[in-house]
Amino acid sequence: MRAILFLLLTSYVFAESDFDFSNAMLSEALNEVANVSNKIIKRTYKAIFRPDLNIEEIELIFNKLSESTDVLNFRVLRANEETLELEYQSYLGIEDSAKFVTSLGAIKNI
Repeated sequence: MRAILFLLLTSYVFAESDFDFSNAMLSEALNEVANVSNKIIKRTYKAIFRPDLNIEEIELIFNKLSESTDVLNFRVLRANEETLELEYQSYLGIEDSAKFVTSLGAIKNI
């Protein structure tokens, strides 16, 4: 019996009797990265939130940062009556990271 695999991101169709799914997927993923030639860089950003957040809003921000696969880690740099400033690391570019933290309520991402 022949196994047929359709890959969504490619125009290739594989038909083999002894098909190794994981090797084919890895090869295709590597080919896509090589063709796009994007560098994957870990970046450090700072997100600034308004200082008058209540405890539930802060808890929600921390939970979303903890659950996100886009954020590698984060820490509180400053928390006082003037600002709440977080530092986080991500593989996202500046625009995507800004969109992400803005969706959490950040007023600035640097």
